[in-house]
Amino acid sequence: MKKYFLVISLFISGFIYCQNVPKGISYQAIVRDLQGNILPNRNVAIKVSLLLENSISGAIVYSETHKVTSNQFGLINLMIGKGIPLSGDFEKIDWSKGIFFSKIEIDINGGTDYELVGVSQMLSVPYALYAEKAGRTISDSIPLSPLKNIIQEYSQSEIDTMKPKNLILIFNKSTCKLNYYINSIWFELNNNAINKINANAGPDQIIPNKTKAILNAVLPLNFSGKWIVISGDGGSFSNDSLPNAVFTGKEKTDYKLQWTIKNKCYSTSAILSVSFTDACYNMVKLKDTRDNREYKIVSIGKQCWMQENLNVGIRIDSAAPSTNNKKIEKYCYRDFESNCNIYGGLYNWYEMMSYIDPNDNHTSNIQGICPSGWHVPDIPEWDTLVTFMGGSGVAGWRLKEAGNSHWTGTDKGADNKSGFTALPAGIRKADTKYYNLGINTYFWSASKVDNDNFYAVKLSGMYEGESYPRQNYHKYYGLSVRCLKN
Repeated sequence: MKKYFLVISLFISGFIYCQNVPKGISYQAIVRDLQGNILPNRNVAIKVSLLLENSISGAIVYSETHKVTSNQFGLINLMIGKGIPLSGDFEKIDWSKGIFFSKIEIDINGGTDYELVGVSQMLSVPYALYAEKAGRTISDSIPLSPLKNIIQEYSQSEIDTMKPKNLILIFNKSTCKLNYYINSIWFELNNNAINKINANAGPDQIIPNKTKAILNAVLPLNFSGKWIVISGDGGSFSNDSLPNAVFTGKEKTDYKLQWTIKNKCYSTSAILSVSFTDACYNMVKLKDTRDNREYKIVSIGKQCWMQENLNVGIRIDSAAPSTNNKKIEKYCYRDFESNCNIYGGLYNWYEMMSYIDPNDNHTSNIQGICPSGWHVPDIPEWDTLVTFMGGSGVAGWRLKEAGNSHWTGTDKGADNKSGFTALPAGIRKADTKYYNLGINTYFWSASKVDNDNFYAVKLSGMYEGESYPRQNYHKYYGLSVRCLKN
């Protein structure tokens, strides 16, 4: 079975014009696919056969082929009798023998694998040619002018009052059809001849941390357009008739918008998805494909943070130094893997940064050992978090896990309103010993103090809501790591 073939719609519906008998018969058609879509600028091969004996299955008296290219409107022009003959002699056809039929076949690829398009009775031309054989002449023979690339548009009232030239093709704005003028008579195509334009609402948009979207639809010439909201809570347009209108919605809300374009002849619509998300794009989990571990994530202000400490790599004992061996190495408090499963791993600064040269001052947006699409936060990014949560005097309460399941001490005001859920993971110091599990937590930053010391954020259970965003620790200390989404 063929996957694809074409349909040809005759322009003249059997009224074919003969010029300078018997040189040929003008034939014009629009090339379409089975869905009715016009196919412009397409190279095709046409096979024409003329049949006799008053039957659509009559004997072939003449056959020829043509190589043609449709124009921008899908229109093809050819002259029957001027193609490459396959059988018979066009000039020797005796048109007086009876009714003739034209059989049209086509090959979409311009080759010789033809498929039947249709067989139709020929009316005007055979009689004109018969008159020639009877000795009559045709006066005022008018040559067929090539169609212009641009088809003029007129209303019916304008068409009624015009004095058209023979063989003119126009678009009737009142009926939305092509009109063809031949021998003082207007003919109208039965099929709608519009080369329809599909509506284009622009690309779907996912917008974090905002509630406004600049739309990017397409509004063709001589069309009007209109936006409507078809799903989503609320939402409004700065101007619902503009293709580049500004749409305003609500936070964490998905919308379906419809863009409709129309003119007198037809209308068509397209759907656009707009999602206003939080900084995490409304996701609640991150999957690290390196070990398939999943982490909860949380949107805080305009930042998206891991809600849990990073726990990736191979555990090594506290007495062993981590080395640049192309493996991620971690410490677990008291060398118990179970502590890593609760509090995450502890990493020295070099390991966390994948052994970046500390002399390199470009320590912003460095992935380090974070999952793809995430990075080690620098101190300005930690400052943004602490400031958003009320400043260093109260941010500790907002960032720490509530209750005393893991925290010990006097800090009873922790409410974790941020959702950050900091746990007291402790620290591994340069003496290879662990300290402060349940009391303090320390998060590395990518920012350096000098080549041996780097900034970290400290949260303490002993000092109520205070946080210390610019503590500095030696590069060989083992601290916790929280990753930030790019």
